[in-house]
Amino acid sequence: VREDRTGVCRTGPPKLCSNYQATSIIMVILQINGWTRGPVLGNGAYGTVYKVTCLTTGKEYALKYHTRGVEETTVRELSCLAALRGHPYVIHMHDCFVDNDTIAMLMAYVPYTLGDAIHNGYGVNSYHEEDRYQECLPFSFVAHFSAQVANALSYMHRLNIVHRDLTPYNVLLTEDLTVKVADMGLSRQSSNWMSPNVVTETYRAPELFLERRRSTEYTCAIDMWSLGVLIVDAMEGRVTFASGDARRVTMSTYEIITRTLCPKDHPSASSTPCYPDIIMPKVMQCELVKRIVFRLLKFHAPERLLAHELLQDTEWMRAADMTREDQVIVRDQIQRTKMCDDSFYMFIQYPYTFMVDMVSLYCHKSRYIINK
Repeated sequence: VREDRTGVCRTGPPKLCSNYQATSIIMVILQINGWTRGPVLGNGAYGTVYKVTCLTTGKEYALKYHTRGVEETTVRELSCLAALRGHPYVIHMHDCFVDNDTIAMLMAYVPYTLGDAIHNGYGVNSYHEEDRYQECLPFSFVAHFSAQVANALSYMHRLNIVHRDLTPYNVLLTEDLTVKVADMGLSRQSSNWMSPNVVTETYRAPELFLERRRSTEYTCAIDMWSLGVLIVDAMEGRVTFASGDARRVTMSTYEIITRTLCPKDHPSASSTPCYPDIIMPKVMQCELVKRIVFRLLKFHAPERLLAHELLQDTEWMRAADMTREDQVIVRDQIQRTKMCDDSFYMFIQYPYTFMVDMVSLYCHKSRYIINK
């Protein structure tokens, strides 16, 4: 981390600056050094991510800046990215600088997220020929991304780092569908006592709900639970577990897992909405997926499959070998999802213009059909 432009290392608590001030500072720095700022890629509680381009090389990067001073989450992210630098499946931080009270991180630009691919409403191809759809994902992609995420987690866990916020939108995908685990703001060194208020609720391990509210003990097993939920979502093409308050998420997850993966222990399962073929039909169709998911979604954390153990599963790793045809299918699905997201964004930002364009297009098509 560099010193500020005055060359002075600041001490004491940092002063907060407004978003306008931070943006102005960054714009000046970019212009001076031959950079141009592009659109906003994302906003969060701790800052904003911009797409920037180096005019000299033409390469694109992501610039993430924090405007709330040197907070604990920012320091965590910096230390974790530095420790994980060079890993092929972790986002790469090229540079970092501090200017006044703004911390900016220059990272590799990765265009897609896992959510763009798996939340398509269709899931993977069915094993029944008549149930296959063009929009479905190949199963090899599910094994592919989960193996690469497990590779990153295995390295992190060896360094005693727990990600703590593994979601579809914190797992990025490059043009060639290589995984880049990102958003290390909640990552920290594993210790005996850590706050349970982490991980997006849908992907939160049950021990984070069931333990007492204050600091509680948990391990890297919470990341493995999140990976298991990601696999289920990818297979089904939708968010499988409920979101909302802690009690609702816990009970919903418990009902689905116990009745779906252990139906013999629940004779009444076939007469409830949690029947396996209804809740997770595509998971239940594949014995390999069912076996892996069952080992990842264990309610007792020490019994969960570890990241390096998943990498040692030869059958799963063999399935992770994607063909070129599979890669084309996944990229096409991502492009369709991105187009839908862009249309929704245009409707939210410019509803009047969007509706006029849609009406004009409809009228044009109607005249064409009538003339035909």
